Formats: sequence, C-alpha cells, structure tokens
Amino acid sequence: MKISKRKLLYAVPLAIVSFEIYIGALLGYIGALFLAGKETGMEGYVRSLIFDLGKYRLHLHHWVLCLTVIPVAIHYNLAFVSDQFVIGMLGGLAYQGISCYNDWHQVLFRIK
Repeated sequence: MKISKRKLLYAVPLAIVSFEIYIGALLGYIGALFLAGKETGMEGYVRSLIFDLGKYRLHLHHWVLCLTVIPVAIHYNLAFVSDQFVIGMLGGLAYQGISCYNDWHQVLFRIK
C-alpha cells in the first residue's frame, strides 16, 4: 500500500482545522484501500451496490453513499454520524473512491 505525497499534502489543512476529522479521514481512506477493490472493476471485500433499471445500470459507488450520508446525518442531527471523527471517516472513504478509480464518475450508464 503506497500513498502518494500529494495525497498526504491534501490532508495538512484538514489536520489544522480539526484533528478528529483528520484522524477519521485517514482511517477511512486506509480502511477503504483494504476493503474496496484494488483497481477499477475489481471486487473487494465489500461489494458495490449496482441496480439494473431497464436499459440503465445504477452504480452506487461507496463515495456516493458516504457523501449522501454526511449531509443527511447533519440535517437530521443524527448524533453518532454527525460526530467529527465519523464525518472525517466518511470523507476519507469518499476521497479514496474518487481518487483511486478511473470510473468514479460513472454512476448511471446505459447497459450495452
């Protein structure tokens, strides 16, 4: 497992703002590296949520799910999820999903 220096530098402002968010993001990112597929198209320990909708396929990547949970938890004041550490962890999971895969932006696509 190798994390680039550039990705580590992105975390410096986050560490300055909140150490809890920083630790959560770091653990979320590293956890996703181990649990998700090693590269685009590979399955990891945790499978993606993929739904067929007629001629289309909806792929709910883990980054989509994490970035959906954060504002919903804050809006509904869900105490455990709105904790800074958990928000950092969800953010780290989301960042890993966006930064490590080529198909991160393909959420809804036509079935061939």
